[in-house]
Amino acid sequence: LHRPGIDEVTWKCKKCNSGIKKRIPDILDVWLDSGSVVWAAQEYYSGESENFDSWVSADFILEGKDQIRGWFNSLLCSAMVSSKRKNYNACYMHGWTLRDKVKMSKSKGTQIFPEDLIEGTLDDLQKKKSYSNIKGIETFRYYSIGVTQPGRDFNFNTKEYADTYKIINTIWNIYVYASEKLNLAQFDRSKIIFDEGNLGILDKWLISRLNSTIKRVTELSDNFKLPWITGELKEFIINDISRWYIMLNREKLDIYSDSPDKFTIMTVLFDILFKVILL
Repeated sequence: LHRPGIDEVTWKCKKCNSGIKKRIPDILDVWLDSGSVVWAAQEYYSGESENFDSWVSADFILEGKDQIRGWFNSLLCSAMVSSKRKNYNACYMHGWTLRDKVKMSKSKGTQIFPEDLIEGTLDDLQKKKSYSNIKGIETFRYYSIGVTQPGRDFNFNTKEYADTYKIINTIWNIYVYASEKLNLAQFDRSKIIFDEGNLGILDKWLISRLNSTIKRVTELSDNFKLPWITGELKEFIINDISRWYIMLNREKLDIYSDSPDKFTIMTVLFDILFKVILL
């Protein structure tokens, strides 16, 4: 019910039997509805006091910066006033996505749809020949994570997006190269008994770098510092694996190589790439 129809609805006061209840001009903040989600999410709430405070705090919430006075505020205020405790443990706030340093707008036709980037049909990509083959969900994900600073706007940049595609393409080429060499050598990880005593200094270095990267990425993830994760992964995959480990071991990985280190190198490369996927 809305104005003016709601003003025609009145109730007789049961306490005094003479007064009339009617709409008052004051409006309750509409965000109170969303701020009450902790009670709405309970399996059952009868309205009785014994289970009023039985809700559990959310581990994580995510929304745009416009929710500082909206959802973030109504959630916290509702919980503190009613239960004297917070109802979320971590809050991640993102900014606006800009195009040419101006907020994207459907009414102005300046918006970019994610599917246009994923499918490679965006005009900005198609009108430049070197960008026309850029597509894929992984490029979109990697770019989005890398450029989105917590709480800050980011300006979509076609060149930066194209550079991200090059990173993803390099990663793909690493896996194609490794798969080819391992398949030609009939490499079967389940039949390999890994002996750390056979590791060379380059093998030990790469394993050490992997462990350092895992530790660093875990720390960044736990602290919601997502944009820095892509930099760590790029440094390890592009530089450490591709430009150092594979390049320096290229001859030993060749199908005609009779190097005694060949299968040790393949085992290290297989294990490293598998763990990178898990990251």
